[in-house]
Amino acid sequence: MERQRDEADRKRQDEQDAQSQSATAHSLRVDGPKFWKRLLARLEVNVNALTLLPDELNGSVSPGDGTAESPELSCHVEVNRRSTARGAASAMLNLYYLKGGARIRRYDHRELGDITLEVRHDVLAVIDDKPPKTAEELADHIVSTMAEPMLLRRS
Repeated sequence: MERQRDEADRKRQDEQDAQSQSATAHSLRVDGPKFWKRLLARLEVNVNALTLLPDELNGSVSPGDGTAESPELSCHVEVNRRSTARGAASAMLNLYYLKGGARIRRYDHRELGDITLEVRHDVLAVIDDKPPKTAEELADHIVSTMAEPMLLRRS
């Protein structure tokens, strides 16, 4: 009798886990592309705002739509310093996202750890074992990390 109850409990738990995984996969299929669009929009805002800093910074965001051969969406982010006094500097990052997927691959001149998308109350990004971030927080983190080494040190 107890064995049947344990088997029933295990079966019920397996069904709940399967439903949860299905709901997560559905959320990523539906909300993952929305997260990607929000990320790109905020990257654009942040990169454009670099020109407002007194550090001679600028940058660009170049999204790619993917092709039949390579359906991954992509985005090239570049931050530059064009300074006659301090010299030129540049940082680049490429992001790749397969629609509905649970990760965003990232490369600069080397492969970096993936950004993992998780579903909580919303789709959130987890990067480098740090607390989860919204698309906007992730974009802020990306651009500030790229620009930080190029900023003038103020006393």
